[in-house]
Amino acid sequence: MIMNIFFLVRTLDLKKGGGSHFNAVAQIRLFRSLGHSVEVHTFREDINNPPEDISIIKHSCGNLGFLMDKKEVEEILKSHEAKFDIFFLYGVDFLYGGGLYRKNGGTKPVAVYLDTYLASMSVLTEHPPFYRLKRKIWDMFFGLTLAQHVDKYFSVSPYIKKRYIDLGFPKDQFDIFPNFFSLPKKRKNLLSSRVSKVKMLYVGRLTFDKGIDMLLHALYGLKNYSWELHIVGDGPLKEWSTEFVKKNKLCNRVFFTGWVDQKCLPEIYTKANLFVHPARWPEPFGRTVVEALLHNVPVIVPEEGGSAWIAGPAGLTFKNGDIDDLTRILENSFRNPAQLAEYALLSLDTVVRFSEVDVSENIKISLENLRSL
Repeated sequence: MIMNIFFLVRTLDLKKGGGSHFNAVAQIRLFRSLGHSVEVHTFREDINNPPEDISIIKHSCGNLGFLMDKKEVEEILKSHEAKFDIFFLYGVDFLYGGGLYRKNGGTKPVAVYLDTYLASMSVLTEHPPFYRLKRKIWDMFFGLTLAQHVDKYFSVSPYIKKRYIDLGFPKDQFDIFPNFFSLPKKRKNLLSSRVSKVKMLYVGRLTFDKGIDMLLHALYGLKNYSWELHIVGDGPLKEWSTEFVKKNKLCNRVFFTGWVDQKCLPEIYTKANLFVHPARWPEPFGRTVVEALLHNVPVIVPEEGGSAWIAGPAGLTFKNGDIDDLTRILENSFRNPAQLAEYALLSLDTVVRFSEVDVSENIKISLENLRSL
């Protein structure tokens, strides 16, 4: 069944945006590959750098307040109701506006994609405590009512699904829609059990939540082992990280690549034999974890969050925010490279769940069911 899909995202910026921007583009292309017509709208008119094959219609709604955002989303959906079969809203920012549209008589089904947390949820966040308290009160007394009216929630992982259901969201309206990838035609040779040096890789923002400081502290305590670390990314902790490396004489073992284009990452992954994702916060998904597994690189990830679900039997886990536990896992890996080789063997069977072919089949069915509502 061919559908006209209205796709709303806050911004679409492939030059400076994070993984969610690339995932949104992948979803748009997936819907089109299934034969659907997709019209892409951005909530903000600035900070947009879409790819050449995706044209966007911009709305100047970026400076609206929390409550006005919801009303504006409702108005946008109402004004496009006659033209589209379903509304696909990418991001938690739009869920209450989508619910308001349906509550007030909107006739077309609304799907909301959830790949992060509400500001009121008890996770590491940039929002101050008083703001989170206000949002929690609003969520409990008003938001949950609107949330019941959304027809379908697509969550990026079972972990995110559980967090929202625990809050009171309707459990029967959830499907899993993970990030998905094309499996490489050629994968690198599996890790040797006789590797002489562990070549670690970190890819991501250099922030407190992502835990780059934890990783550097842990490795400083393991200087007697043979290892090196390549850090790909940028962020607020870049200056602190470089100073830490200089101060502790790790310059010949820790290397900073900076931000690199997505197209350059495959070659970087092929040179690593261990990927470390030291996040403090419970990552909703963990795109880079999948990318590492795609290249036969075993992973170390926090035990709480979506990345542990991704890693499955092909990875090791540590307690979120626990430097001692991260250090223990790293030391065990340095002492036993044969164990890392065993995890690498499991990587393909683990990561095939996130192949574009498998995910598209599931989403095709979900969209057809949504259209029939």
